[in-house]
Parts: sequence; C-alpha cells; structure tokens
Amino acid sequence: MRVSTAVISLGLYGSNVLDSVVEAVKCGTPLTTECLSDSDVRFDADYTKDLKGQDPRWINFEGYWKIELVAVDMEGNEVPPNNKYNPNGSGQFPYLYNGFVGFYNHTFLGSRFIASRYYIHKPSPQDFCDQPIEPPYMNVVGDGTCGVNGQAVSAGFYATSTYENDGSMNEFRSVGSYSIFRDTAPMDHPDMPSRYQVLDSGTVNNFFQMPGVFVQDSSYTFIDEDRVMVTNTAIDLFNEGPEGDKPSTGVSMGKMTRLTEEEFVKGVEDAYEEANVLPSERMPIPYASQFYPTEEEWCNTFQDPSCSVSPYQEPVASLNGGGIALIVVLCVAFLSAAFCLFYRHAKATQKKRIKEHLIDAMARNIVIAPAAGQLSPSELKREFDRVDKDKGGTVSKDELWEYVCRGHVGTMSNKDFNAMWSIIDLDGSGEVDFVEFITFLSSCGDQFEKVHKEQGHKKREDLIEYASQALSSRRLMASINQDEDKGEEGQAKRTVRLGDIKESEDEAKAAVDKGKQADDDV
Repeated sequence: MRVSTAVISLGLYGSNVLDSVVEAVKCGTPLTTECLSDSDVRFDADYTKDLKGQDPRWINFEGYWKIELVAVDMEGNEVPPNNKYNPNGSGQFPYLYNGFVGFYNHTFLGSRFIASRYYIHKPSPQDFCDQPIEPPYMNVVGDGTCGVNGQAVSAGFYATSTYENDGSMNEFRSVGSYSIFRDTAPMDHPDMPSRYQVLDSGTVNNFFQMPGVFVQDSSYTFIDEDRVMVTNTAIDLFNEGPEGDKPSTGVSMGKMTRLTEEEFVKGVEDAYEEANVLPSERMPIPYASQFYPTEEEWCNTFQDPSCSVSPYQEPVASLNGGGIALIVVLCVAFLSAAFCLFYRHAKATQKKRIKEHLIDAMARNIVIAPAAGQLSPSELKREFDRVDKDKGGTVSKDELWEYVCRGHVGTMSNKDFNAMWSIIDLDGSGEVDFVEFITFLSSCGDQFEKVHKEQGHKKREDLIEYASQALSSRRLMASINQDEDKGEEGQAKRTVRLGDIKESEDEAKAAVDKGKQADDDV
C-alpha cells in the first residue's frame, strides 16, 4: 500500500518533535525537575569565577601592606637564629625572627590571586655569630657578614578561585622562601592546595598541610579597612629546630598596616638601608618571580575555573509528573492522527479501486465519455438494465456482483464489493434503483476520464477484439434470456445460438488477423 505524503510528513514531524523534546529538555521548567544550580552554586555554569565577585570582602585583602611580627616557640621563648643553615638545601634561617619587617603586595586578577612578599631581616646578634659553625652549615646567607649585614628574601604564592564557587581560593604554587627549594625551584602542590577563605566574621583564614613536611594555620583579622591582626602557627616536621629538636614549632603574632604604592616602595628601600642589606642581596621593586605560572599551568595544572571544566555539571533533566503526562498525551494524539490518516488513505484507495472496476465493467458495453454527465440518459438506462437482469426496476446485490465480475475486467474481492454496495445503496434497502446508480456514477469523474483516455489509445485490432467480446456476450445473454422458458426446443435453440456466437467470435478474430496482415503488407 502506498503511503500518502501527509502521512509521511506527519511521521517526520512527530519524529522531529520527539527528538527536540529529548534534546531540548531543560531543568527548571514547568514540565521538568528543578535545576541543581537553583540550590547549589557549584552547578551554576554562569556563576562568576571572579574572586571579588564571589566574595566582595576580598577587596579588603587586596593592595599594599606592611607587616611586623613577633615570633616565639611553644614555650613562649623568643625564637633565636638557627645555626643549621645549609646553603645546599636546608630551610633553616640564621637570622632573628623577631624584629623583621615584611611588605605584601596582594593582587586579584579575576579568578586569580598573586601574592608578592618581601621579608627583610636585621643582622644577627654578635653572640650568635661568635658560635662555632661546623661545615657545611653557615651563619649567614649570601656574601654578607654575620652581625653586620641583614638579609632580604622574597616569597610569594599563586592561587585561584575554586569549583565550589564559594569565594574561597586555593594556593597551588609557592616560590622563594615559601618553597622548600628556596629560589631554585617553585613548590607546586595542586593535590594539596593551601586553602584561603573569608570567614563569617570577615577574618581571612589560611590552612596548609603537607603531610610529613609542614603544617601552618594563619588568620588575618580585620580591625578596620587599614589594620589587620595576624596570628600564625607553624609546625615544621622536616627541619630541626635551634636545639636540634623535631618537629620545629613556632607561633608568630603581629599586625598589618595598609600602604599606598609610594609608601610601599619607600618602606622597602628604607628597610634595606636599616638592615644594611648588601645591594646584591636586595630584591628589585616591583619583584616578579621567574616562576610565574604560564597560561597552560593556570588552566591545566592549577585548574583555574575560568579556563577549565568544572566537575560539577548540571545533570540531564528528567520530566516531572506534568511533563510525563504531556508526553503521553502527545504520543496518543500523534498515534491517533497517524491511524486516522492511514485509515482515510486506505478508504480513499479502496473507493478509487471500486469505482475503476465498475467503470471498466461498463466499458465492455459502451464507449466511455470523459464524464458521466456526457453520457446520454438512454445509454445510462440501457447499462442499468443490463445489470438488472430480472427487469424488476432495481438491482440486487447478486446482480451487481455478476455484472462486475464477468468478462475480462478481473475479479473483485468480497471486501471491495461490499464496500461498493454500501456506497451505491444509499438508503440501505438492499436494492439499488436507477437514481442511486447514476448518483454513484456521478462521483466517478476521475475514473470516467481515465477509461476514456485508455479507450482512445487502443489499437485498431484491440478495439475490434474488444467489440467482438462485448457483442458475443450481449448476444449470448440475450438468447439465453429469450429461451429460458421454452423447454427442449429452447434448449436446442440455445445450443445453436452458442455455436453461432462462437462462429461470430471466430470471424471477428479472423478480421483482426486480416487487419494485422494488411498493416504488415503496408
């Protein structure tokens, strides 16, 4: 069965609609489940990655600062210089921790944080310098003289916002004195980040733990926008303390004071002079570490959220109760529409088929005009009478069946015939009168035109043979009807007439053959 264009279009449309529903389902609509991002900012792809955008209090931590600290051990004693400084790698420092001064430059760049820091230590006490030192240890860093020259060291770290979108930041790289490698290499720890976050009180907290090496906990409590109280607790599990003890522990306390850029630069220069730091040991201002991360390191190694993929992805939404109900209704409507179109297509095809069959049957007896209206009433009446064998004025179902099935038109299925009968028998009486008959024929315009064209294209021999068959059929039926009640004499006449009809058919066929031969001779 051929499928109509409308059915195909409906199928494609339905398929596209369902595909669109599946692909375009979004969370948070009236028909779908709620979005996780509505209650959890980690899943919000549009949430800002900017640290100050996530927590405006980071603005207080930004800028230039001067820091002064006092350091004591766990017993509350002043931490003396360490005579275990090894220039080949030891992290100990042969200068006083008390009385040093530091300068911090904190910079926020969107999702990134850069801390550049200077620590300037005064010369060590003379009694420390007089102590014997066993190689490879030294009591001074660089080319200076113990007790005469102080020391300047740089330190810094780099951090980014996190996938948590909670305003916290993770430090992934430490450089300078913050690295166990000092100035020889950065210390990357992406798997053990040092976390910075702003607590509810406005205090900035930093906790860092490197198992087996170092633990530190720092707090920056803002007294106001320009003053900060600093506390720091550190436990060094790797290096020995001044007395050779492990772990080395210490607590430092102090304050941070905000500076302008000019005050920052002058403060560093003044501190260099006061501590008598050799010019060759002084850090340039501003100081840029050679280990500043590349863009690839920011994105791939340190997983900057602004240029990497978050593990918190909004899951595919599912339909809620209303959405499921809507899909069910749409599917039922689609299937119903498809069934309706298929049914209409099948009925239309059947109606066309039965009309063609009836007009083909009529073509055995008359020349078909382009339309039923162009046939004369007498022709239509004669054809009706041919169907009405008992001449009762109406056509029964059996009479119509015999009419459409005889000759060379072909057989008609019972299903198609019953459908045709239900169409022709308008009043359902079981009998078809002449009005019902021509009413049906008037609906067969396309079929009349088709058969008319087919007859117009028949060859000469086809028309002769077709006419011969029609004539033979009519003569046979007329003779049989006339002799039905004449007994044995009638039976004999019918036999003779059948022979005559056979001779007529043979003569017609001979004429056809003769016509063909004449055409060939020409």
